[in-house]
Amino acid sequence: MASQKPSAVGWVDYRPVLDRVADAARGLLGGGRVADQIPVLAGADPHAFGLAVATVEGEVHGVGEWRRRFSIQSISKVFTLALVIEKDGEALWTRVGREPSGTPFNSLVQLEYEHGIPRNPFINAGALVITDRLLTLTGDACGAVERFLRTECACPEIASDQAVRPRKLSTATGTPHWLISWRATATLKTRSVASLITTSATARSR
Repeated sequence: MASQKPSAVGWVDYRPVLDRVADAARGLLGGGRVADQIPVLAGADPHAFGLAVATVEGEVHGVGEWRRRFSIQSISKVFTLALVIEKDGEALWTRVGREPSGTPFNSLVQLEYEHGIPRNPFINAGALVITDRLLTLTGDACGAVERFLRTECACPEIASDQAVRPRKLSTATGTPHWLISWRATATLKTRSVASLITTSATARSR
């Protein structure tokens, strides 16, 4: 158990709570299997465990391998959404819904029945709409998320993992091939959702 920036006044000792959580978690480590659909996840250590708690006073308390770096994957969707909400406010919800999808996160089936509006920001279709909007607003969606996290976490070392980011871009537009493929698939499924993903190529080509 480790702590940073302990405050003498009103300081709460989180060690007993975090130690109990860690003891309970360690008994479960290695009991499942890591996701293997993404290389960086397939190589994760199934026995690694770390937990950190950051207070509003700026204190950070950690237990286990809490300083170990890991790929946040779809957790980034939360931060992307926060940045767009800050700029767009309620107007954002004309582009994407706020309801459970009831379908797999990568499904396009529901879009056929709902005029191309993704059910929520965390399924793939919704996340792409949100990211596209952030790219329009900032000109650099990835950079905006990086700067946000570096500031909020007071950790200038936070950066995109080049092994995870799409490496192959369209030479004509600078757009990842996976997004071009998704657009093509979405267009076949529904013209409406394809119209929501329109700015990435133009923003990157500026």
